Amino acid sequence: MDNTQRFKYLTSHSTPLLSDVLHSHQVTKQGKSWKVSFQLQWLQKFPWLSYSNVLEGGICRHCVLFPEKPNRGGSQGAKPGVLVLSAYQRPYTKALGKDGILVCHERSLMHRHATESADLFRLSYDNPSTRVDSRLLKQQEQQAEKNREILRQIVYGVEYLAKQGLPFRGHREDKIDFSVSSVNRGNFIALMQLLGKSNTTRASSSLPQKCEVYEQNYTE
Repeated sequence: MDNTQRFKYLTSHSTPLLSDVLHSHQVTKQGKSWKVSFQLQWLQKFPWLSYSNVLEGGICRHCVLFPEKPNRGGSQGAKPGVLVLSAYQRPYTKALGKDGILVCHERSLMHRHATESADLFRLSYDNPSTRVDSRLLKQQEQQAEKNREILRQIVYGVEYLAKQGLPFRGHREDKIDFSVSSVNRGNFIALMQLLGKSNTTRASSSLPQKCEVYEQNYTE
């Protein structure tokens, strides 16, 4: 299913009505038999739990929608079973308690990892700007625009020197020290320093870094 369907099932799953007949099974103890059925109160106690009319039992929405990757290793080799690969249909008498099926499932690392993924998915779906991929894409676009501006300035400098018939290199270009203004490093580097000071892609406090970027792009 796509993210829209996943979000819908995660947040707006169907809930049985009080009048619905839920799955039940027979219990026999000390010669007496009676039926026990799936309880609606479990859905309130465990928000991750859903009742499936098709499967006739309980399933964990978090673990089904966000299964743990086998190579994660955080669950110490635990494998999904009831509530994930099969619906919880019995025994309903052991649902709660210290070692209850629902309680133990909620405490498992596998379920906690799935719940963490479900919470992050809900947050990113409601607010796409918080998604990691969106933030990374925005940063990449910003960096690409800065790189294009730097390249444009370098091309402008090369065109200017070529049209004027001026030499590019100076006497020494093995190491650029921008703190020493008296050393003549050549026309191209001096021009890059000048363009760096007038460049508006960064704040004025980072002018030396801009000069270094131009020089690094040129030498590379």
